Amino acid sequence: MISALDRKQAVELIDEARAAGARLKAACAELGIGMNTYRRWSKGGEDRRPLVDRPVPSNALTPMERALALEWLHARPATPVCRPARSCRPVALGLPATHRAHREAVENHTQASRSN
Repeated sequence: MISALDRKQAVELIDEARAAGARLKAACAELGIGMNTYRRWSKGGEDRRPLVDRPVPSNALTPMERALALEWLHARPATPVCRPARSCRPVALGLPATHRAHREAVENHTQASRSN
């Protein structure tokens, strides 16, 4: 977000350029802002976006879910770095059982196709 001081300076620079004969579109383009942005900034006023009361999203974690997720993340071992990815053991990654089963099935299929 652009600070109020920077917005004020940009408006002053554009006003100065316009007084010297520059067109609004060219002066705004020189600063990298649009004409509507200039018009909005030149009206003055405070940027109210940070002050708006935003509702909690419907899919947000409850405080208990957040605490459990953080506890699980901090309790698991560090993710190993390995290449290729098939050589990593899924259990070491802390993956749920369904992911482990899928990973093992893919590994078995890959090994079987290599032996043919």
